[in-house]
Amino acid sequence: MEIGDLFVINKADREGAERGAFASALGARAARPPRARWDPPVLLTVASQGTGVAEVVDGFERHLAFLEEHGGLVERRRRRLEQRLADLLRDGLWTEFRHRIPTQAWQEALGCARATEADSAPVGSPVAGIRVGHASRARAHGVVSASQPRGANGSDLDPVRRAPLTSSS
Repeated sequence: MEIGDLFVINKADREGAERGAFASALGARAARPPRARWDPPVLLTVASQGTGVAEVVDGFERHLAFLEEHGGLVERRRRRLEQRLADLLRDGLWTEFRHRIPTQAWQEALGCARATEADSAPVGSPVAGIRVGHASRARAHGVVSASQPRGANGSDLDPVRRAPLTSSS
């Protein structure tokens, strides 16, 4: 879970807004890592009247200055770049994976995924090989690459765990 850097309670002119701000402040402090140096402020606003907006802008500016002073801005940018690269890689791998599976096999897989019983895929179906983890049967239907990793005894290996495939993989 990510903790906010600034909490804004809008409609502060309504009953319960101050209680909400107090509860938010307590929750933010309780969820904060023990060594956190930034204490996220909880600000009250009434946006329809413009009340508290200047304080919100000031809060953002104080947080930005804090991040710049403590190196947090560079770290956040690095993490955001790392996440973006991971997303691009995941998307690329998914696209490559999806292009290797024939449309009919994909449709069967989706149909079996909707089935309520785990063993509902027909034995000869390309999906059956995937669902029960039998790579050679799935490979025979063009669903698993022929370059599937092999164990020392020639058995199929799970490409993620690099362990022998079992009927429950």
